Amino acid sequence: MASGKNQRKLTNLLINSEVQRRIVVVNLIFMILVFILTMAIIYTHLLENEIGSEGVWRFAFGELTMSLSAKLIILYGALIFTFLLSIVTQLWMTHRFCGPLVNFCNAFKMISGGDFIKRVTLRKDDLLKKEADQFNEMVVRISELVEELKSENERLNSAVNNAIKEEN
Repeated sequence: MASGKNQRKLTNLLINSEVQRRIVVVNLIFMILVFILTMAIIYTHLLENEIGSEGVWRFAFGELTMSLSAKLIILYGALIFTFLLSIVTQLWMTHRFCGPLVNFCNAFKMISGGDFIKRVTLRKDDLLKKEADQFNEMVVRISELVEELKSENERLNSAVNNAIKEEN
């Protein structure tokens, strides 16, 4: 590993702890639910094989015969529902994160073109609100500085023009 100023540190792992924590917690909840449901399916299936419970649905694939009880059908349904819910939740979370990024990119383009009126506006449940507020404060300060520079430039131009008139 190269030595120098640009080495990564483990402290850089959490860049935005609030956003990362929310995403990680949601992922962990769904992983735990999937694990619990999977273990319940395996355990229920093993118990039914030992006890010899008659299934609600019977499938025959050549020599292999399989039956599913009502408990297993409910557990499989819950597992599928959990997967679908996790997909919807992840889409919602990424939408709440990526939407503000799109707003930031649009604001960057407008400001780089000289439009200092553009502000980043976020929806109620969007992430990165603190960053948007800081960005908007920065843009206000930059626009104030640009206005000060313009007025100073006008003042200097007037002084130069007056000096030229006085010389003539």
